[in-house]
Amino acid sequence: MILAMNDFEHAKRTFRDYYDANISLWRDAEKSLRAQVLGVLADQSAFATPHVVSRIKTREECISKFQRKYLASLVGTRGRYAIADHIGDLIGIRIICLYETDVIEIARLLEGEFDVLAITDKAREVEVTADTFRYKGLHLDMALSDRRRKLPAYSRFASVRFEAQIRTAIQDAWSTLDHAIKYKRDVPHELRRRINALAALFEIADREFLAIRNQASELARGVAANPDPLAADGRRPSAFDYLPVLQKHFPRFRFDDQRLRGFVEALQQHSPPMTSADLEAALAAGKAALLEFARRQWFAYRNSLSPFTLVLYSIYLHDPASGGNILSEAQRARFDEWRSDKPPRGLEGGALGSGSGGDERDPDWFPE
Repeated sequence: MILAMNDFEHAKRTFRDYYDANISLWRDAEKSLRAQVLGVLADQSAFATPHVVSRIKTREECISKFQRKYLASLVGTRGRYAIADHIGDLIGIRIICLYETDVIEIARLLEGEFDVLAITDKAREVEVTADTFRYKGLHLDMALSDRRRKLPAYSRFASVRFEAQIRTAIQDAWSTLDHAIKYKRDVPHELRRRINALAALFEIADREFLAIRNQASELARGVAANPDPLAADGRRPSAFDYLPVLQKHFPRFRFDDQRLRGFVEALQQHSPPMTSADLEAALAAGKAALLEFARRQWFAYRNSLSPFTLVLYSIYLHDPASGGNILSEAQRARFDEWRSDKPPRGLEGGALGSGSGGDERDPDWFPE
C-alpha cells in the first residue's frame, strides 16, 4: 500500500509538471477547437446553430478525477502510471442544441470532420434501465482528423485530445441542477426518489418539445398547401399561414421568430383579417415598386428596409384604405411623398437591378 501511495505521489508531481508545461498550448487549442466545432455546426441548414462553450480542467480537477475513477484499479499493477493517460476530457467542448434529434445529427457531422476515439451514450445507458432517470447526453472523445492536422493553423494541436458533450437545452439544465444538488453530498433515499421523479419530468419535456416542433412543421406544410385558411376553417391567420408566402418572395432572408411574431401582430390588425392569399396578391402586385422604393431610401438617405417593412408597404400600396393602419404616420407620409415624386435618375424601370451605377445590393439583404 505504501508503494501504491508513493506511485500516486510520483504521478501527481509528474502530472503537475506536465500540466504547467502545456497549459499555454491547451488554452490556444481550446479556442481553436471551439471555433472549429462551431464552424462545422453553423455551416448547415438541418437545425438551428447550437450554443457552443468550452473549458479546460484545472490541474487539481484532473488529479481528483483520476483518484476517484482510476486509482483503485491501478493499485497493485506493475510499473508506474501517468495521470494524463486517463484524462481524455482535459479540454471539454459542450454543444447545447434544441432537440434530441439534433444530438444525433451533430454527432454525425463531427464524426465526418474529426477523429472519434470513443463514444459514451448516456441516453442509451439510461433508456436500457426502465426505472432509472438521470442525465442524458452524448460524449465523444475526439482528436483532429489527419486532414486538419496537416493544416498550418492546426498543426500545433495534432496531439491534443478533447471531449465533446452534446446535449439538448433541457438535458443541460437538468445536468446543472442535478450536479448542484448531489455534488459531494450523500443523498438520502427519499430525496433521490424525488430527484428521479424530477428527471422523468425533464425527459418528458424534451420529448414534448420535439413533438411540438414536429407538429408545428406538419401544420406549416398543411397551410402551405391551403393558401386561404379563412375560407377553409374560419380561423384567424397565424405565422404558419404567412411564412410560406414570405419565404417564397424573400427566399434568402431568415425570418427569425421574435420579429415574425411582431410582424404577424401587425398583419392581424388589418381589417378585415388578411389571409395568406391576400398577402400573396399584395406582394405579387407591389413588390417591384417597393424594391424601387427601397433603393430610393438607400441611395438618398442610407435608410435600409428589411423584407418585413417592404411587405407592410406593399399591403398599403395594394389597399391604401384598409392597409394604412399597419404603417406609422411617418411611414405613410414618407411613402406617399415618394409616390408623388419622380424617382431619382438611375432608378427608373421598376425592378431591382435596373438603372446604372451605385450600390446594386438586393434590399432582401439590407440590414434594417
